[in-house]
Amino acid sequence: METSEKRGLAIASMVLGILGLVLACLSIGLFPAIIGLILGIISLATHRGGHGMAIAGVVTSAIAVAIAVIILIMGVGVSEALDKESNKKLNKGGASATSAGAEDKEESKTDSKADENKASEDDGVINFSADTFAVKLTGYETSTDYEGAPCLLVYYDYTNTGEDNSSAMTDCYLKAFQGGVECDTAITSVSNDAMDNYMKEIQPGTTVNVCEAFKISGPSDVTLQASELISLSDDKDTQIIKLQ
Repeated sequence: METSEKRGLAIASMVLGILGLVLACLSIGLFPAIIGLILGIISLATHRGGHGMAIAGVVTSAIAVAIAVIILIMGVGVSEALDKESNKKLNKGGASATSAGAEDKEESKTDSKADENKASEDDGVINFSADTFAVKLTGYETSTDYEGAPCLLVYYDYTNTGEDNSSAMTDCYLKAFQGGVECDTAITSVSNDAMDNYMKEIQPGTTVNVCEAFKISGPSDVTLQASELISLSDDKDTQIIKLQ
């Protein structure tokens, strides 16, 4: 008869195989199943007895290993899927918050510019701001054009607040009225740096002093009006120049 000592490996293999099957669903049956599989193979290879129990141990251990591995792989896959979904929601939430913040900032910026334009219309001083530029009257003087006729030289600071190079000629529309009639542009016999700056492009954030000349008929008041050259709005700024 086979002794218990000779059948020990077979018995241990079968017990560990059954234990592995029971614990496989809990993902902790892999280790006893592996040990049971090894012991069963050793028992069969060395012919130590308990042949039937050794076979049972090998079979149950192998099944337990397979179940544990499958459950482990499924668990890893589910974990990765959850992580991806979580990251996707976080990214979506961050993008939404960023977009909302950008919209609020842009809306605030637009409201601020609108307030500036409205304020500049009401104060009787040319200090006009648009989306891409700003102008502020700095002075004026009377002179004569190339024919010797009287003219008014108007000086203002032009600031490029846009993102591209630009000039006062392409942004600002300055008009002069005398007696309710628009004054023509005057051509002077001499020029200065401010007159040259009217056509010069400047980079964003730069300010230059600009001069424009208008024909006048006498010493009566002149009303200046500044607005955007191309615009769908009626925003403008006015200032009365008293020549007497």
